[in-house]
Formats: sequence, C-alpha cells, structure tokens
Amino acid sequence: MSSHENHDAARSSEHRHLGAAVAELRELRGLSQAEVADRAQLRRSHLAAIERGEVDPTFVTLVRIVRAIPAPLAELFELFERRRDAAAGD
Repeated sequence: MSSHENHDAARSSEHRHLGAAVAELRELRGLSQAEVADRAQLRRSHLAAIERGEVDPTFVTLVRIVRAIPAPLAELFELFERRRDAAAGD
C-alpha cells in the first residue's frame, strides 16, 4: 500500500461516490470483497475502506481493482459520475 493512500476517516463526497462505484462494479460481477482483494493483491480491509470512501486510492490501486474484477476503467468512472450527478441533483 502506498504512503500516498490516506486512511483517515471519511473523506470527500467524491471519495464516497468512487468507493460506492467500486462496490457496485464488484457486485455487478458477482464478486466478494475477498475475491477482488485477493486478485488485486490488496488486504480485504483496505478494499472495504476504499468502498466506504475512507481511503484515497492511487490510480495504480484503481487499475489493479478493475483488472481484478475484470472491467474497463471507463466503466468504473461512468458509475462514479452517475452517482456524483445523482447526488448533485438531490
């Protein structure tokens, strides 16, 4: 895990939307956190923190996650944007 990844309590709304998008993409593929974490060579607790929006993942970490799912990175960002736009409309 990179020193650039922050493990402080909940971060910005963008972090929460990104984490929710990671969880949604994983669930769409029918995978558990443990499966994706293992494939991405991450601790399950780290993936869970990303999904809760508590961690600012590096680009490399996001790439490892989408490759582990597998899904295109663009799909992750589409889900993120959809969630962000929906929240902005509230």
